Amino acid sequence: QDFHVLLKMLHDPAYKIEEDMILFDSLLVIADRYYIKEVIDRVEETLMKSDKFSVAEKLLFVDKHESFRFIKLH
Repeated sequence: QDFHVLLKMLHDPAYKIEEDMILFDSLLVIADRYYIKEVIDRVEETLMKSDKFSVAEKLLFVDKHESFRFIKLH
């Protein structure tokens, strides 16, 4: 199912990603494995803009994925 979401994201730039940490995690793992920067960027952007998660949750996610783009969380 996660790979299906990834394909939808690539096929349709307007496709809205469900705000779900488990999905974000899976998408980043797949995108990193296949070097799909567009998906990585969209997952990061969606997470940064999301009000669904606390700053602490976002920071834990960032730490897990060692992403430096998330510095603008506040």
